[in-house]
Amino acid sequence: MKILEGPVIFLPIDDIDTDRIIPARFLRCVTFDDLGEKVFYDERFDDRGLAKNHPFNEVNGGKILVTGENFGCGSSREHAPQALKRFGIEAIVAQSYAEIFYSNARSIGLPCLTLRGDSYHRLSDILSTESQKSAQISLSELTLTLGDFSCPLVLEKRDQKDFLHDTYDSLGSLLKEKIAIEEKFRFLDGLGLLDHGRPSEQ
Repeated sequence: MKILEGPVIFLPIDDIDTDRIIPARFLRCVTFDDLGEKVFYDERFDDRGLAKNHPFNEVNGGKILVTGENFGCGSSREHAPQALKRFGIEAIVAQSYAEIFYSNARSIGLPCLTLRGDSYHRLSDILSTESQKSAQISLSELTLTLGDFSCPLVLEKRDQKDFLHDTYDSLGSLLKEKIAIEEKFRFLDGLGLLDHGRPSEQ
């Protein structure tokens, strides 16, 4: 996950909450597999299910979402980043994020990068004038490039390392070390250092 590239979906709105990203009635699902088609459903479709003018309908194969401040605020539902990823979004670039949304997105390998100040306004000007723009994000260099325009992105060092080395999934990383962990437990058990939860005598 060093280079991410594809069409940009531009949604220049602040305070987009998780209920807008994935309406609550779609949360009654056994798996996340079909959530992609429900992203921003109430804004993308009318009462008859017909598509409306919306960036998620107008950009074919959108991979990079560019949006405003406090993205993912509201409830802490993990369905929101899951739905975006299953729609096809591979990276989000915003001015700021709600903390829990950021954490949920990180855990499934969806980078949430920050673009601030003049760079955000210049990128917005470009995206506002032309549709079907494709951008490239370098996670190693932390840059976004769109045509002749290039700007720096912000990402926590730890998160950058995890995305570059595919260690963002803490459970997956733990399972990779299953044999080493079992050997360590056997060693500690041999030293009598493990409490096996023996019931107390009463």
